[in-house]
Amino acid sequence: MPSINLKLLQTFLLAAENGSFRRAAEE
Repeated sequence: MPSINLKLLQTFLLAAENGSFRRAAEE
């Protein structure tokens, strides 16, 4: 279902953004 894919994509994007911010903070 498209709604599930959208939610999954959103979660993945959020996780990627959080990871990037954490990396920047660590460095």
